[in-house]
Amino acid sequence: MEGPLGGAALRGPSPRITYLSAPRMTDWKTSLFGKVDRAHRRLNNAVKDRWPILSVWLYQRPRARFLLYKLEKALLRGVEVNTVDRPSIVFFTTHKAASMFMDRLLRRLSTAHGMLPTDIEAWFSTGSPKLWSIFKDPGAMQRLFRPKGLYYGALRAYREIPDLDAYRVVVALRDPRDMLTSYYYSEAFSHAPINKRVLERRVRAQAQTIDEFVLEHAPRHYQVYKEYIDKLHGRPHVHFTTYERMTADLEGWFRDVVEHVGLTERPDLVAELLEEARKVKGSGRKESHVRVARPGDHRDKLLPATVAELDRLFAPVMSVLYPADEDRSGMRARPMGRP
Repeated sequence: MEGPLGGAALRGPSPRITYLSAPRMTDWKTSLFGKVDRAHRRLNNAVKDRWPILSVWLYQRPRARFLLYKLEKALLRGVEVNTVDRPSIVFFTTHKAASMFMDRLLRRLSTAHGMLPTDIEAWFSTGSPKLWSIFKDPGAMQRLFRPKGLYYGALRAYREIPDLDAYRVVVALRDPRDMLTSYYYSEAFSHAPINKRVLERRVRAQAQTIDEFVLEHAPRHYQVYKEYIDKLHGRPHVHFTTYERMTADLEGWFRDVVEHVGLTERPDLVAELLEEARKVKGSGRKESHVRVARPGDHRDKLLPATVAELDRLFAPVMSVLYPADEDRSGMRARPMGRP
């Protein structure tokens, strides 16, 4: 649980943070905070499904503004932080590519190595829509992204980060046809109501068929994949991996990621995280965040004409991400340009 002074960055082996200089809470204050926090969570659980707009205004927005994201806000102000002398890690991904699962693994592992974890997109998602413009402000990006001692994840689109070659970068993607299929169920049924925009998207998605939704969103996501490949593929400080590689060889996949980011000093924690990861299974329910954990789900859910259009659109992406997989990359390739 996030604590009143910035959460996980204060616990365990994490270093001191210069901007968090408030005194430690007394026992009674800690107890009171815990009771209030639990009551607030119970309130959210009681209203979020029946009255999701109340969850936004009574739970998500107040916590984002007054309780969470203290490190992220301090970085944006240009505050110096004390942290370890390790290259910062950036985790790029997309929606529905096991991004939350992988983010939790990297977050726990980086924290155990003394790094400070951030979640910039979560802050922006639960705050004012104007926050997203920070990604287009070079000065703000220079303050927000520091090349030493920080973990940045998960970022679900490419961002122009200054001096990115100084970071250890991981890009984790999924077969875009499966990603779009899973994205429909997330938008229509399972995504937590973290802001008004999510609620509006849910209403729209529920009014569409899955094929209509997928074809509407495919061009935008093609651009996300294309930009990742154009900007990052083949660069020495970047590790590209896929959801399908994870499901086929979880241990080998995770150890490759760990070695690339240099978080190799806690083999006990790596083993623990792997054991936890093996227990993650898809429920099969449309309301579940982890619905289907196997590749190829788009073939079961989409019309043949929809699959054919996605094959045409994403052929250049697939030939780069899956060069040795005839089932995925054997589609007739075309130059990677506009859809």
